[in-house]
Amino acid sequence: MSAASDHTEDVKPFKARPVNRAILEGKATGLTQSTPRKVTQPKSPHFKLDERAAARPQVSGEPEPEFATFKARPMPTFSPSPAASKTSGTSTSRPVTEVVPFNLSGEARHAAVEEARHRLLALQEEEERRAREFKARKMPVGEGWAPQHVEAPPLEAKPFTFRYEERAALQAMRHEEQLRQQHESEKRAREVHARPIPTSLDHPFAPTKSTKPLTEIHSFTERSSIRAEERKQWEAQVASEREVRDEERRKREAEEQARIAAELAEIRAKAAFRARPAKVLKAKPFEVVRGNTEPTKPQSPDLSSTKRFGKARRVEAA
Repeated sequence: MSAASDHTEDVKPFKARPVNRAILEGKATGLTQSTPRKVTQPKSPHFKLDERAAARPQVSGEPEPEFATFKARPMPTFSPSPAASKTSGTSTSRPVTEVVPFNLSGEARHAAVEEARHRLLALQEEEERRAREFKARKMPVGEGWAPQHVEAPPLEAKPFTFRYEERAALQAMRHEEQLRQQHESEKRAREVHARPIPTSLDHPFAPTKSTKPLTEIHSFTERSSIRAEERKQWEAQVASEREVRDEERRKREAEEQARIAAELAEIRAKAAFRARPAKVLKAKPFEVVRGNTEPTKPQSPDLSSTKRFGKARRVEAA
């Protein structure tokens, strides 16, 4: 109870920090220009493993088992209960921070720009309205005016020709000439001109009887039979090679299975559980001993907010 009341009495009221006036005046604020850092130079790591191994004491024999008493510390109370705050008689309520209204210089500039824009728009609308208005000139006052009548002969149209008519006539003449030449070439192609008959021949053609003996049929072998025999021999050779490959593959698989079985047997032999001898049962049994130390007393944590409050008060006082 005394620790909780001390904690409530040490709490100081909250006070906001002062506003930076440079922000309200529109001055440039922000991060400073960063300077480039030097390139990191690599160094060889210095491990402490060798030093620790050298400083490790040599243990001779098996150490005697030691029994130490164990007692858990009580749970600390970081926040006071409602009952404790009521009994302490002090109020822990803090004043609410009130926001002070302030005016930004940007709002005034924005309002001035909007007002100037509205005036410019109104001026443009007035000029457009005046431009749309129609004002007729006044009728002249005086004697009547009549145009002077001039007698002139009527216009006579002269014949004329266009260039495209000449080009069209020239193109038609060229087309007719091409058709005529094509018709003549086709007519010459249809005419038949036979070669003249020879007037004299040295030796007239006379057929003679052949002296070649007749073909005699003997024993023969077809090419398809030869190919079938060669195909049979090739298939037998392929089958024998396939059997050899299958036998080698079966041997490799058997060797692989034997190797895997040996590895599994070795792994299982290593993974077999072997209990250590129970030496603890031969020693003195464990006894629970009541502790004589006092329970832990809670204390107020040293928060950085308390330091900030003190610093702000020193600045105000200065």
